[in-house]
Amino acid sequence: AGSGVGRNGVASFNRSLRVQNGNIRGFTYDGVRSIASNLTISEMVIAANGRFGVFADPGEATPGAAAYATVSSSSITSNANTGVYCGKHCRVENNLISGNGGNGIYFYRGGGMALGNVVTENFYEGIYFYPNNPGGAGNNTLTLNNFLLPNGVQMFGPVIHMQPNACLPACPPP
Repeated sequence: AGSGVGRNGVASFNRSLRVQNGNIRGFTYDGVRSIASNLTISEMVIAANGRFGVFADPGEATPGAAAYATVSSSSITSNANTGVYCGKHCRVENNLISGNGGNGIYFYRGGGMALGNVVTENFYEGIYFYPNNPGGAGNNTLTLNNFLLPNGVQMFGPVIHMQPNACLPACPPP
C-alpha cells in the first residue's frame, strides 16, 4: 500500500517482470510501471493509484523494443488515469477494469488484443486503439464508459472483432 506517499507500487526497467497474486493500491504514480519488455501481471488487485493502474511501454528510446505485456485475471479499478496502458503487442484478458479516470484500456503504437474483459464506468472510452495501429477485441463487455458523450463511446479506433463484444451503448460495427 502506498498510503498516498509512495511513488510507484512496482517499477521495473529489467528485461522481464512477473507480478502476481497480490494487491497494489494507493500509490501517487502508477500501480505497476514497466518500460522494459516482457511484463506479466496476473491475479492482481490494482486500485486507487494516482496515475495509471498498469503502465507498460518501452517508449521509442530502444529501437525494436516492445512491451509484450500480458495482463490477465485481475481487477484494475479507481485509478486516476487509464486502467491499463500498453505500448506494443499487449494482451489484456479476463479482467475487471472499472471506474478509472482515463480509458479502461489504451493500446498505443503496436495495437494489442483485448479478450473477455468487463470494462465499465471509465471516464473515457472503454477500449481505445490508437489510430493507424489496429488491434483485436472479442468477447468483452463494455458499459457506461466515456462520460463526456451523452451516448458514450465504448470502443474507439481501428479494431478487428475476433468475437462479438457486448456494449451498452452499442459497440462499433465490425
